[in-house]
Amino acid sequence: MNVTKNFIIGIITYNRYDYLDDLIKDIIIQNVWPKQIYISDNGIGYHLKEKIDIPITIIKNAYNYGTCRGTNEIIKLNQNEDILFMCDDNYFIKNTSLESIFNKFTEEKNNNIHLIWCNHWASFIASKEWIKCVGLFDDNIWPCYHEDSDLTETIRKKANSTISHNCIGYKSISYINNCEETEVIGNRRGTGEVLIAPYYSDFKQRNLYYFLFKWKENNLSANDIHENTINYCINQKDVDLYKFEIEYSKNKIKDLNLYNKENYIYPFVDEILKLKELNITNIVEYKTQRAYVSRLLLHLNPKELISYDDKFDLCHDICHHLNYLFNYNISIKLLNTSDIIKQKTDLLVINKDCDVDIINYIDSNYILIFRKDIIEIKNYNCIKTIENDNLNMYLYKNE
Repeated sequence: MNVTKNFIIGIITYNRYDYLDDLIKDIIIQNVWPKQIYISDNGIGYHLKEKIDIPITIIKNAYNYGTCRGTNEIIKLNQNEDILFMCDDNYFIKNTSLESIFNKFTEEKNNNIHLIWCNHWASFIASKEWIKCVGLFDDNIWPCYHEDSDLTETIRKKANSTISHNCIGYKSISYINNCEETEVIGNRRGTGEVLIAPYYSDFKQRNLYYFLFKWKENNLSANDIHENTINYCINQKDVDLYKFEIEYSKNKIKDLNLYNKENYIYPFVDEILKLKELNITNIVEYKTQRAYVSRLLLHLNPKELISYDDKFDLCHDICHHLNYLFNYNISIKLLNTSDIIKQKTDLLVINKDCDVDIINYIDSNYILIFRKDIIEIKNYNCIKTIENDNLNMYLYKNE
């Protein structure tokens, strides 16, 4: 007999729908049920395989909102509810796990403890009072990485409030994985690294620096953070997000050696931003693949940015996210290279490894090319060359 208790479950998912199916099956066989399940779907679109008796709401996000904003979509709809937050690759160790969580949570709320870890920050249950006190998560952190550190610092900052923010890591008596002790909620560890890291290594690093930039004043532990990094993050009471993005891209964070062989775009940041003087309305980029170029082109604030790439990969979601963060109103499209058509644009951007014959398919006022050697392009003159050790940047104008 399933007993419904007064809390909800909120799940963030991104295209790991097999794991999500397994998690929902785990919830169904629990002897305690939530009164409702909310799924914040950052992926291509989740559909239940079969009807379940627990009410379920799927929030289909417009793009990959990331962990923080995806979580916020659940919170906005449920600010007066206690919420068990879960990732799509969590699982319950046994069918009494949810009962254990709820009972422990109820007990600790009487001691004015309103947050309990079930699997560190991978899964935790929080009261409606805690949620109102802490507020929404910082959705500038995208798509993930260091959101847990940021949440910890937020809790510390508000520790003097009437709501206690002590985290107690409640662990079960169950033993799995060669008898290692684990929490009442398990986690398929490593799946996030496999799915996210190959695409977002730059943003993992960027989020770390944002976290340091934001929380410098909290005397963060030197054991975890390079002293020179803290020295860089001085006099930053409030984070100027646009300034931070540009400073990061210009590679001026001290002694952290952001520059590597893949980050060719960094030395050209200032010159790319100067293109704003050209009053560019439409931009087409061809096979840039990495988000470095897209990210900078977005700051030119055109009306439209079209990326042609055979890999419909995740990196271009950052464009949508910056659109949201900076209140830009830019139409962003990602299309396959086979769909390229004869069109007119203000600026065509070509990556170093691309065939420049693409110029024959697009009529552009300006062409920006990253490569080592200059080329002759019919009807275009090279009006600017910026040299660098590994690569040069050429700007051509249509005559």
